[in-house]
Amino acid sequence: DFPLFKKLELSDEEDLRTIVDRCNLRPYADFCFVNMWIWNTGNDMQISKLHDNLVVVFRDYVSREAFLSFVGHTELEKTTRALLEFSKKHYKIEYLKLVPQEVAEKLPAQEFCIIEDQDSHDYIYRVSHLADMIHWKNDKGKNVRGFIKKHPEYEIKQVSLTDFPVEAIRALFDKWGKIKKIETVFDLNEYSALERLLSLDDKNIKAILLYSSGVLLGFTVYEVIGDGEYAISRFAKADTSFDSSIYDI
Repeated sequence: DFPLFKKLELSDEEDLRTIVDRCNLRPYADFCFVNMWIWNTGNDMQISKLHDNLVVVFRDYVSREAFLSFVGHTELEKTTRALLEFSKKHYKIEYLKLVPQEVAEKLPAQEFCIIEDQDSHDYIYRVSHLADMIHWKNDKGKNVRGFIKKHPEYEIKQVSLTDFPVEAIRALFDKWGKIKKIETVFDLNEYSALERLLSLDDKNIKAILLYSSGVLLGFTVYEVIGDGEYAISRFAKADTSFDSSIYDI
């Protein structure tokens, strides 16, 4: 219970899912347990509970600086004030980040300065829309049609986590890094998060793999959420030196 915190552990998954599900929100990537676990690369993410709301000490995905956030549906004003006071005292930060829209909208605007952070938006795609991309009239549609015409031998596979081609995925991540001119790709926080995901045992984690002549050219790793109405993409990498349209495919 706040102001005490504990480090995030795999055994916390059921409790965290219960709290988040009780809020009856759309799924937010940052508060899905798998996301929290894999990006906890420094084993320094901490959790607590205040007024039955989940409080999290996150680390910035790039800078690794600590900040507070929460998700819940009870005593929101009291919770926000308490966390702002705690954050100012312990982190010298007078704001919270990654607060879900449905939570922020219930806070009185005259009491709090609420700023929409576009850089932290989740991108939401409709599957039926993506599936029809080959018929789009814009450049993405042209890219898909062009790729299929140039590479008719391409192959798509959908696999569960237990069947991931781990070494091929690591090799493609390395190739992606070289294309991006990243010298130490395996030192990236993102790569550490990918390795943490590969070590999980979760039937809801799957991948779509793109091959040509038996070579892995692209992948997207995603997690099916709840009853399958949503899936959250966790990682996507491609060898764009083969073809610039691989991400569209």
